[in-house]
Amino acid sequence: MKKPNRIFLPPIWLTLVITVLGIYGMNLVYKAVTDGAWGAGMVGAVLLAATVGLLGTPLAYSRYVRKELKARR
Repeated sequence: MKKPNRIFLPPIWLTLVITVLGIYGMNLVYKAVTDGAWGAGMVGAVLLAATVGLLGTPLAYSRYVRKELKARR
């Protein structure tokens, strides 16, 4: 029997924590655009990019694998 591919999908609590960090990062970016706080904006941009990478990559990969498995059937 073939073992299914192990795909890391973050648990829901970790997803919520990372999402809150992304929202905070977006708030910092918004403040940088409106108030001119560029230091905070850079921190916010890094937070936002990290959250998109941490959450988006595993979810997109799992969708890709699921699509490939359906195509093989």
